[in-house]
Amino acid sequence: MRTFIKSFCFFILISILGCASSKPLNTPSGKPEVTIQNKTKKEVTDALVSEMLSRGFTIKSVSDYTVVFTKPLDSFAASLLFGSRYDTTPEHRPSFMIVESGAGVRIVLTNQIITNPGSAFERVTDASTGESGQSWQEFLTAFPNLFRGRVGLYVDDKAVVTNVIEGSPAMVGGIVKGDKLVSVDGIPYSKTTQLVGDPDAQVTVVVLRQGSELSYTLTRKILK
Repeated sequence: MRTFIKSFCFFILISILGCASSKPLNTPSGKPEVTIQNKTKKEVTDALVSEMLSRGFTIKSVSDYTVVFTKPLDSFAASLLFGSRYDTTPEHRPSFMIVESGAGVRIVLTNQIITNPGSAFERVTDASTGESGQSWQEFLTAFPNLFRGRVGLYVDDKAVVTNVIEGSPAMVGGIVKGDKLVSVDGIPYSKTTQLVGDPDAQVTVVVLRQGSELSYTLTRKILK
């Protein structure tokens, strides 16, 4: 029975973190990474910190080249797979190396799950590769969009708005958490890049709320 439960929880957990395998990614480091051009290291770091904080992470440490974030993994599946008798709540600890290079500002992610966080008995599970790494690669691939015009929405894989940035065009316009995106500029919604474009350009977003479709015309802004 316990084996069945662990297997079941594993499949639940990979929906959150992705499957951690040893297969490297098709990147220079084999880990999630991206190089951003025409931005300073400070601009990139500030944008990354803001984005991670909006996703519920807190800053664990900062150095000249690395920013480490942390967030408890307090689900039952995470506790069963990565918890211990000493501490049942493991920790998600992504570490971003940020360096200037000739091509721009390079970000490389080391993604870790920590058992017994903060103790002398920490155990590290690297989740920088495989499906988990690919999920973070998608995050980094989309990351440069933060420097383009946005409306200020966070949307899950079911097209449901999970967060609206304070003071953003979406919040001012009236879109709220829980709305479901239907279309963007008349095209059925399928990916968040549809919401990104030139600053000060208008975009029409249709959402479903309590069975009714509502249309909003928003002006994209560069958000910080």
